[in-house]
Amino acid sequence: MAWLFTLSLSFYCFQSLSYTIDLYFGEMQPTRDYLAYLGAALFFPSMTAGPIPRQGKLLEQFCRPFGLTAEDGGRALLLIGMGLVKKLLIADYLANNLVGRVFDTPALYSSVETLVGVYGYAMQLFFDFSGYTDIAIGAALLLGIQLPENFRQPYLSVNLADFWRRWHITFSNWLRDYVFDVLPKRRKHPLLSYSYAFLITFTLGGLWHGISWNFLIWGVLHGLGLGVVFAWKLFRKLPSPYWWAKALGVFVTFHFVCFTWIFFRASSLENAMGVLRSLGAMTWATDNLTPLVLGVLLIAAILHCFPPRWFEISAGLAGRMPFWVQGLAMAGLILLIQTLAGRGSAPFVYGNF
Repeated sequence: MAWLFTLSLSFYCFQSLSYTIDLYFGEMQPTRDYLAYLGAALFFPSMTAGPIPRQGKLLEQFCRPFGLTAEDGGRALLLIGMGLVKKLLIADYLANNLVGRVFDTPALYSSVETLVGVYGYAMQLFFDFSGYTDIAIGAALLLGIQLPENFRQPYLSVNLADFWRRWHITFSNWLRDYVFDVLPKRRKHPLLSYSYAFLITFTLGGLWHGISWNFLIWGVLHGLGLGVVFAWKLFRKLPSPYWWAKALGVFVTFHFVCFTWIFFRASSLENAMGVLRSLGAMTWATDNLTPLVLGVLLIAAILHCFPPRWFEISAGLAGRMPFWVQGLAMAGLILLIQTLAGRGSAPFVYGNF
């Protein structure tokens, strides 16, 4: 039964379920082309770790004639290059030189070092997952298929609801459309019914990642947090116009998300408790934080904050370059990554789910 259970928790299952559910509710028309259906259901760029496209939208693109403009080609190569840099030069370095060590033996590290390790995991997970997503979207674009956006500067979110509009967007949209929206809600008791819906939705979302106490706690914490955000918005009708209020919201949201990442990353509940004990020990040694580790972490934070329009400008420039310049740039980038990465690549984090 193990292989059946694993299949039931895959991206493939989410994608196929969207097709079945949309047909049931009359949101789309069924296709008569079985090969097109199989191509959409088993589309290799997104099958391993997302993004999770709606199968109906994929089918529409599969049925259109293939077309690839110079702009799309340049954009695709830029996305693939960005994804390789995110994954091999940032995520893998943080994983091998900081995160893995702190989470494997938290008792050996001071509170400051453990806190930096938690920050490091937040960045590792983002750059690993968004790097894979960039590669998947770029590879699909080379085949004439447009996959949906999956990340939008999530650690700049002003509250937890905003975070889930920016983090793993296709997953949160799937949960919203096929779980949250179908749960019963009462207008007379919106706070209670919506809080219940958030809790159920994210408890299931947590267990989708794996049947363990860690993922259950991670999902419950996010469900409860979203309930708090909903209650705040319900009783406070207008958002604060002050910049410091938004900055405080970003600060609190980021640290709440980092706190929940501890349970997401830890190998067991006892391991998570060990990380929390290390954080609470209030020790201040920094001997294990090398300048290179801190430098990579700082670069990761800066890259995360780059305005999205900078990518659009870069994509436009890449699309106007001659094909041989694009090829030389990609080859040079691969040689640079091979030289700097050195120790090889770790598996994509979300390839496990």
